[in-house]
Amino acid sequence: RGATRARLRVLVEEARSMSMSVARVLLGRSASVVAARAPRQRPYRRRRRTAPVAGTRTSSSNAGHEQQQQQQQQASDQAHQDSAGFPHVSVMLDEVLAAFEGRPVRTFIDGTLGAGGHSSALAAAHPEMRKLVGLDVDPTAHALAGPRIAAAAASSELEVDLRLSNFSRLEEQADAAGVLASGGADGILLDLGVSSMQLDDRSRGFSFLSPDERADMRMDPQSPLDAATLVNTWSEDEIGRVLREYGEERRWRSLAARLVRARSERGAPIETVGELITAMGLPLDRRRGRDKIHPATRAFQGIRIAVNGELDVLKAVLPQAMRALAPGGRLAIISFHSLEDRMVKRAFREAEAQTKRPSAEAVAAGFASEPPPRDTDWPDDLPRVRLVNRKAAAPSKNETEGNKRARSAKLRVLERLPDE
Repeated sequence: RGATRARLRVLVEEARSMSMSVARVLLGRSASVVAARAPRQRPYRRRRRTAPVAGTRTSSSNAGHEQQQQQQQQASDQAHQDSAGFPHVSVMLDEVLAAFEGRPVRTFIDGTLGAGGHSSALAAAHPEMRKLVGLDVDPTAHALAGPRIAAAAASSELEVDLRLSNFSRLEEQADAAGVLASGGADGILLDLGVSSMQLDDRSRGFSFLSPDERADMRMDPQSPLDAATLVNTWSEDEIGRVLREYGEERRWRSLAARLVRARSERGAPIETVGELITAMGLPLDRRRGRDKIHPATRAFQGIRIAVNGELDVLKAVLPQAMRALAPGGRLAIISFHSLEDRMVKRAFREAEAQTKRPSAEAVAAGFASEPPPRDTDWPDDLPRVRLVNRKAAAPSKNETEGNKRARSAKLRVLERLPDE
């Protein structure tokens, strides 16, 4: 028994030693695997000081950027203060300034001058600006905008060229002003629709709040067609189409029928805003209830668009504005209803699609797939562009609370690329 116990002790000790050896081997292998998977640590090397790469910000460029931001903020603050003394409040002013921030704007075209709010703010924010061309068909706009821009300009060398013209002739006017000969515009702005000063001028007949004024609604006072002429001479089908397509009015059929019946029963033409509203069977005052807008709003929008041909001139100006840009120049457009915004979006996307469309040779050789069919509403020779904001920007909450007319505004921005 004693020999057996001694033998057992020896076997136990050998087993313990063997297990320890195996454990050491396994631990060693695990450590090797972990070390192999761990990233290598590079030895510390002192970096050499190199010259700044062109296009990157250094302390000096940062200082310049901060200075430009300060100029932009000062221009925005000053424009908001100045707007208190003018009949037009510039919509999405801060967003428009941001669209041209950080880039030189030496030549600028304001296709919808108005009271000059956007132009004066941009002239103050860009002291490098040397030429500003403003277009508007309303003589009142020129009388207000000229002194305002001159007072706000950050440079005494700025040349202000105001032209009594519709923006549908933008390319022609830009050529006459020498913009195209100098390489194109660095910035173009279109603020679509009727301006606040036109709405607030009761004699213009844009607003349903002026029932005793003539139903005019002309942006160009020299235009032969006004709202009263339209509603008294156009057929029921034509008026219905205007209310349906331009006003997006769901009750277009009944409103057109009421209007035509009322004008035949009156024995006299419809002359005033109040007579027009009553002829359509709508109340003169705003109804209280779920509707936040006056019941005549959409009908008035449709008649106004038809009187001024707003969608036709917008379709005409979009290709012109893109061609009038210099390489690197930006086109910013503010729209206020879905018809305008839809047209702007389609034109921008078609221009972008043409930029990305492969050549016929590349498709034939099999290097590129067949592109989708193009939008034939637009020319097939639009310049190369990129969309700065694919989704339209909207006004801030603070702005819409202070200016209810800005609620439906949308801003889209496009940049022209260098030609290939």
